[in-house]
Amino acid sequence: MTFVVAVVDDDQRVLESLESLLESAGHAVRLFSSAKALLENCAFSEIDCLVSDIGMPFMDGLALQRVAHIVRPELPVILITGRDVTDGAIAANHDSQGFFRKPFNGRELLAAVRGCLSKPADEHHPSIDPTAMPRTQTPPTLQIVDGDHTRGPADAPTTMLVYGDYECPHTRALELSLMRLRRSDGEAFRSVFRNFPLRDVHPHAQMAAEAAEAVYALAGIDAFWIMHDGLFAHQDQLEPPGLERRGAEASVDPIALRAALETRRFADRVERDVRSGLANGVNGTPSIFVNGERYLGERDGGSLRAAIAVKPAIGD
Repeated sequence: MTFVVAVVDDDQRVLESLESLLESAGHAVRLFSSAKALLENCAFSEIDCLVSDIGMPFMDGLALQRVAHIVRPELPVILITGRDVTDGAIAANHDSQGFFRKPFNGRELLAAVRGCLSKPADEHHPSIDPTAMPRTQTPPTLQIVDGDHTRGPADAPTTMLVYGDYECPHTRALELSLMRLRRSDGEAFRSVFRNFPLRDVHPHAQMAAEAAEAVYALAGIDAFWIMHDGLFAHQDQLEPPGLERRGAEASVDPIALRAALETRRFADRVERDVRSGLANGVNGTPSIFVNGERYLGERDGGSLRAAIAVKPAIGD
């Protein structure tokens, strides 16, 4: 069996050297001068191992690795660099299957590639962050769980959980009310958002939800909320170009976001929220739960302020 190894480096000499080395071991080799070139011309499903330089313009090797593990978590990645990288950064980068400083020993790198390709697929990526890429079924609960998107004090006396749809005008109106409420009563409650796209009536809602989840996985919770607010602020721009603009506002590379959307990497993550909503009786948006109890009152600022002020937590 011939394995395909992709090599990404902006130094042509390194590309040629690694091409010769890897071909001598019987591997097929694909060369790319940048992460952008790989993402635009090669699907991760077409390769068996990725060797990437860290210090490249546009998108560095660490960012490329994150994209690779979103699109194809089992893909082994080996990083090389000629720049200074702190030991802490290397230690934090537990996803790579090897790390080499230039000039590196070709035989050792070849051995690392051989070792990656000899492992079963499920050993290539033994530890995936469950908050970024969960694939397990959520039990029917209103308890806040790992991977839920929250903002506000974790110890706030009131938690407001919203099942929403990014294309739903009523969810948008609620979000505007909550935004004003956070400005005046931000310490009084914690807000939580779960996806519940109404696919039959809102054709862009599913993809918008997947885009928000991709931003969360790529850049974290702060970037997610920037994306979240941007999607509602520009609710008429939920086509792919609009999603990429909102992602850029959250400091996420548009090519990385596009790769996640094209592979539907976060469809399961959105479905997890939908399943939990169905289990909790949700059949429309927005659906609101205050401290675990369904809220059916008005959604203006005054009514919501009264709700967070008087609702005791379950068990109190």
